[in-house]
Amino acid sequence: MNKFLLLIALALIGCSQMKADFMGNQNNSDENFVIQQVPNGKSNFWAEGGEVKITYTSYSELIDQANREISNKMLNEKEAAKLTSSIPKGGKIFIHIFRLTIERASMNSFTFLLKKNGNEILRYNGKNNIHNVPRAPYQTNSKGNTWSNTEIIDLDFEFNKQDTIELFVMDNIDQLRDEFTIKHK
Repeated sequence: MNKFLLLIALALIGCSQMKADFMGNQNNSDENFVIQQVPNGKSNFWAEGGEVKITYTSYSELIDQANREISNKMLNEKEAAKLTSSIPKGGKIFIHIFRLTIERASMNSFTFLLKKNGNEILRYNGKNNIHNVPRAPYQTNSKGNTWSNTEIIDLDFEFNKQDTIELFVMDNIDQLRDEFTIKHK
């Protein structure tokens, strides 16, 4: 139960660092990194009323957030060690999915592929989870409000200055793909 609460707390901390401008450039909480969306001709940018954006939070930023939480909650040493030891060494990637229908926003409609320096590290199909209901701030086109969903990928490996992370978000319904790279500045 404590692990579950810890995961929820870390996800909320990470989500609180996200910027509201999902429709503009890719954002990340750590300015030492650059996120770029790779144009590939197969992107789902509003093709079916949808878009994919990502944010990245580095290990050092996650440690800073945990230290603020430790201080705020006045955790003892054992609780603090448990919190900081659960932080992934490479940081976290937050994948934000926006679609016109609840079916298209379901994470089980997506496959995620992660590469480090060109080598496949992780590939999995998303699981169905709770969607965010359409709200006016996300209304982005004449087709109406969008459903949104977020997937979080823990990078359980070191992300060094010379490394490049590639993320492929494949839409299994529309057979489209969004590609992103994350690099140190």
